[in-house]
Amino acid sequence: MKIEKKYIITGVIGLLAVGGMLLYLQYKKLMNYTLKFRSIKVRKIQFPNLDFDVFLDFTNNSNLKIEIQSQEYKIYLNNVFISNVSNSATNTINPVSTSTIGVNIKIDLAKAYKALGLDAIKVATTALNSKLKVDIKLKVKMFGFTFNIPYIYEAILNELITPSK
Repeated sequence: MKIEKKYIITGVIGLLAVGGMLLYLQYKKLMNYTLKFRSIKVRKIQFPNLDFDVFLDFTNNSNLKIEIQSQEYKIYLNNVFISNVSNSATNTINPVSTSTIGVNIKIDLAKAYKALGLDAIKVATTALNSKLKVDIKLKVKMFGFTFNIPYIYEAILNELITPSK
């Protein structure tokens, strides 16, 4: 009886080790994701407030289905903090596919101008050459576990407006 128990325990440990290794490989594939800017939809422009939606394409390279439970964004313009943005809507990301996720952004332009130390004329003349940096943290749930996926997006505003060739 002792010999049979030993083989069962060894088999269970082996299965757990192989399962853990396969799960880890899928996790590594998941962390090899890409996040790309897709589009902007303006909701309301009424000085000093700007309200718009940003849509991003999340490419999942793993064979795992995940749920993005929340999104947090810290927006910087020319390395100056502009705004915090968050979205608590759940988005489902299917395996080996690209899914679109969105977030609503509301910016108080008066506060942004003050933070940047600029007046409206200077912003209007230099805005397209400004450097945008977005520090992104996605809270993801998979197999009952929750973890964060960090990402830093950087671009020149003119690149976002000019259609790619």
